[in-house]
Amino acid sequence: MVPAPPAVVEPPVAAMMPRVFDHPLYSNMIIEVIGALKERNGSSKRVILAHKRLPSNHDELLTQHLKLLKSSGQLVMVRKSYKFAPSAESEVPVSDSATSNVLDGSSAPKRGRRRPPKAKLTISATNFGS
Repeated sequence: MVPAPPAVVEPPVAAMMPRVFDHPLYSNMIIEVIGALKERNGSSKRVILAHKRLPSNHDELLTQHLKLLKSSGQLVMVRKSYKFAPSAESEVPVSDSATSNVLDGSSAPKRGRRRPPKAKLTISATNFGS
C-alpha cells in the first residue's frame, strides 16, 4: 500500500482578512489627548485616562503605550507627566563664533569642585611646658 499524500490544509478566510478597528490606535489617541490638553508641564497618566473616559481596565494598556511612545522618542516624561519631545527644528542653531570660543579655551577659567582645605595648625613641643 502506498500512503496517501498529506492533505493541504487552508487557513480559514477570517484569519487571512486584515482586522479592521472601529477606533483609532492607542498611540494616536494619547498624542491627540496631550495635544488637546495643552498643559505646560505635561499631562499625567491619570488626566489622560480621565480625558478619554476609558474604563479602568484600560490602565494597563495606557501604561504600555505611554512607555512605547516614550522609548520611541515621541514623548518625554517630566515629573510623572508626559509631554511632546522637543523636535530638532525647534533647537536654536549655534553660531560658529560661539563654538570657536569654547574650542580656543578663551572662556572663563573653570571653578574648583570643592572648598579648599583649611590650613592645619602645627604645635611645637617647645611652647608647651614653659
